[in-house]
This record gives sequence, C-alpha cells and structure tokens, in this order.
Amino acid sequence: LTIRGGSDLGDARREARLHRALGPARGGHLVDRYGSEVSVLLAMIDGDPALAEPLSPELPYLGVEVVYAARYEMATTLDDILSRRTRARLRDIRATSAIAAKVAALVADDLEWDAARQAHEVETVRRSMNHELDAAALPHPFELVS
Repeated sequence: LTIRGGSDLGDARREARLHRALGPARGGHLVDRYGSEVSVLLAMIDGDPALAEPLSPELPYLGVEVVYAARYEMATTLDDILSRRTRARLRDIRATSAIAAKVAALVADDLEWDAARQAHEVETVRRSMNHELDAAALPHPFELVS
C-alpha cells in the first residue's frame, strides 16, 4: 500500500525540477512537500504561471501551495492555510502577517470570499497572532502588519 503522493517520486522530481516556471529549487521544494501529487500543482502553475512565485522572500512557500490547500485539502480559513497547511505562521510570524492579505486574495475565488470576508480573515488571523504572543508573555518585537 502506497501513501498518497508516495509513488513515482523520481519521475515527479524530474518533472518538477525541469518545469519552466519553477526551476530546480522550487520544483524540489514542491516534490518534498507533495510527492507525486506535484503533478496537480504543476498543472495549476501551467494554468497560471504567477502561482510559481514565492509568497515572501522570508518563507519557502509558493502561491500554488495556498491555492492547492483551498482547492484540494479542504482548508476553509486563512488561519488553517497559514498555520497548518503551510506552517508559515510557525516559521516566521512577522512574514506571515505581511502575506496574509495576499494569501486571502489568492484563495478568495476558490473559497468564495468577497472583499469583506477577505478582510475579516486577515484581521482574525492577525488578532490571533497577537493573542498568541500575549498568552506566551512574549514581547512584541515588531508590529504585525495590519
């Protein structure tokens, strides 16, 4: 029994690393995270090459990953995408706050969010990040982008 995404990794790695919009590093990143399921993400990038771009210089995640989370992984909130699907919030809370609105806009069509819902999701996740810092009695060494 093979776990989903666990078959044909050699072919998946070669296809992702040679993808014209990705290159070796980004292609390798996607294979490391999605295994042979990377073919779905590559097809999404073929449909919209902008999805191959990083969300932030400080984080390893690409636009296609957040859209994939909304479309195929049943993510329904911005916090779910930033905390659990990508783990961006755990890696760099400041960079994650800075990309929150961008991510909300990327997934808005798939999740049927209007501008008000996008703003609500961004506000909710940023408020949660501040609460997390407060609960841990950690200083706020920076302002979360609002």
